[in-house]
Amino acid sequence: MGLMKIGMVGSFNYSNITRIKDMLITLRDSLDTELTILSGGGAVGAEKVVRKYCLEFNIKYLEFNPACTAYNGYSAMPREFYDKPRHGSHFIHRYMMLASTADKLIVFANKNEDTSFFNAAIKKMQKRNKKVVIVN
Repeated sequence: MGLMKIGMVGSFNYSNITRIKDMLITLRDSLDTELTILSGGGAVGAEKVVRKYCLEFNIKYLEFNPACTAYNGYSAMPREFYDKPRHGSHFIHRYMMLASTADKLIVFANKNEDTSFFNAAIKKMQKRNKKVVIVN
């Protein structure tokens, strides 16, 4: 039995909670391996919903919250990585680290919504020949 690490990130405006819940249930129930969900630790939108339902459905969850935030019990990086002075690059860097760790990436974004915030992670995944799915 192996380990599957799936990144789930998304926009602050994404509101299809049912789609996220269904995706998590399907992954949990259909994979014949240990599942870990990786997220960016966003406090609103898709990432907040991913965290809520991973915990509710007892799915292993880790988050790559930005270096300028506090360490928490779900932080993927060591404690000393956190509590740094705020810098704009921290918010993109977390997705780059997530892409370095994930086996697959799912991006939740509303139809016609700009996903360029996640472009660095998407390109990194594609460069490594890892699957990326954008879910509207």
